[in-house]
Amino acid sequence: MINSVLTPSSTLMIMLRGTSAVLRGTQALEQSPLYANPEPGQSVNISCVLKSSPEDEEFYLLRTQVQPGGVLSVSHVNKSEVSPAFGNRLEYSKERNRIVITLHNLQEEDSDNYICAQQVKGSPLLSAGGTMVLVKGTTLLLKQPLCFHLPRTTRGEFRPCHNPAGRKRKKGQNKVANTSQCAICQF
Repeated sequence: MINSVLTPSSTLMIMLRGTSAVLRGTQALEQSPLYANPEPGQSVNISCVLKSSPEDEEFYLLRTQVQPGGVLSVSHVNKSEVSPAFGNRLEYSKERNRIVITLHNLQEEDSDNYICAQQVKGSPLLSAGGTMVLVKGTTLLLKQPLCFHLPRTTRGEFRPCHNPAGRKRKKGQNKVANTSQCAICQF
């Protein structure tokens, strides 16, 4: 496993279900800011602009590195689920194709890369580059790559799809265990 320090310029790759194709630099969503460095107890706003607004979309805010998983999911009927880790510390507003998520009372353990993602029926997950939130006083040493399975599990969470059982890879082998099961990967 490769250890590295995550920076706002990290590359996001989208893995298409059932294929081994990788799309680099394709951003279907706009997300800002790229980086936030709040003091403990402060709040951060993450803004996501969806490139399309069909009725059958689902929106996600995901943590991709330190504590991977779903933070927020909003269905096309505006039904939302918030991770218990954020409970009453997360607010969001949605107007047309723009979603603004506010993470309140941030602590060191909230430091992570947060990405906006969109699932559109009949299309792969579309994702923006992310917002690196580094609460002051935190240093992150990250392991890469990281992928998420889609759809969500029955408990509404996303699961990392690292190389199963820590099997060693041969030199030059793809770092993702089974790309047909991965939908979104952070490298």
